[in-house]
Amino acid sequence: LVTSADEPLLVTGVTRCKQWGAGTAWRLDSLYMSPEHAGAEFAVGKEERGPNAGSPVRLALKDYLQYMLAQEDSDPLYLFESDFVEQCPRMLHEYAVPTDNIDDDVLDLYDPCAPSRWLLIGPRGSGSDVHQDPAGSAAWNVCVNGTKRWVFVHPSVPTADVVGDSRHYEEHRPVLSYVSHTALSNV
Repeated sequence: LVTSADEPLLVTGVTRCKQWGAGTAWRLDSLYMSPEHAGAEFAVGKEERGPNAGSPVRLALKDYLQYMLAQEDSDPLYLFESDFVEQCPRMLHEYAVPTDNIDDDVLDLYDPCAPSRWLLIGPRGSGSDVHQDPAGSAAWNVCVNGTKRWVFVHPSVPTADVVGDSRHYEEHRPVLSYVSHTALSNV
């Protein structure tokens, strides 16, 4: 385990632990069937035009999961919710930072005043743009279902080396383009 503020900490096997409630409660079938989860509304995008441009588009989780499993969009909707605890308080009790087997000093790196909770759910091909966390926050990222690709870049690497040649970016799929072209060529 890495305990430096300059390097990521990778903990594996959390979702297989029976004591970690979200590992079962947040499986897609469980979320879909749970009345409390399925009815909660979450942000899945932003209005692009009109008087509400920039406002979040919200869907009930059940509707989003149906969309997610059936969609074939080139730029799929991506659930990115910072208020998920307010939308579905039960989720706070199902999730816990996996502190077993982690040195206590690692937890000291976390700034309790920084934004700390987001729920992200997306279909194949979705994700965020390549970015540096604007808040400089620490985060516990857990992939409960499927596969997630993370690219960790040391802070000393120049931005131009991270972003690479913009010719490789596709307009609506920058993460996939980044992983396919830039990250692999700079490894």
